[in-house]
Amino acid sequence: MTLSAGAIVVALVVVSCRSIRIPNPSMQGEPGVLQRYFESAGHPPPEWPVCNSEDQVTGVSEIGIEATPCYGFCPTYTFIVRSDGSAEYTGQANVQFKGHRTGTVSREAFEEVAAFALDIGFFSDTYACMVTDSETVYVSAVMKGQRRTIMHYAPSRSGPPRLQWLEYAMRLLEQRVVWDSH
Repeated sequence: MTLSAGAIVVALVVVSCRSIRIPNPSMQGEPGVLQRYFESAGHPPPEWPVCNSEDQVTGVSEIGIEATPCYGFCPTYTFIVRSDGSAEYTGQANVQFKGHRTGTVSREAFEEVAAFALDIGFFSDTYACMVTDSETVYVSAVMKGQRRTIMHYAPSRSGPPRLQWLEYAMRLLEQRVVWDSH
């Protein structure tokens, strides 16, 4: 039995999480200035942990985002995704899809956003500023049975940028859901 180069690459990726240099004609070329700087600084090669894609990495079991109405045309919706890959969405106003729907997303996609939430210190407040006619965004996550919900009023004007990026990451995660057909 002979294997194609593509099958060998897939087999290597499935067997190991280590970064392996495999000859690829489209990846020819000299190292860039940043790579050369990194290598000249004497950084040791990374220690590669043993990976098990079945293990939940972050301990986060649910992440959700909800945007409330305003006097203008603010999108109003709730989006919740769980570590098992289940996703729920309810769109109310000024959104592409109105109504309730369910779907699935990969565990890896969920864990990317969960790791980001941990990295930005999500499990820490309420953010607001003195303006009127802005939406309120609620972001919620559950880790080890403890729910943390943040109220973020006027998200384009208040709160740390990292919270805005988490909200953006949730919107991107929503685009990766494979919605059930109704």
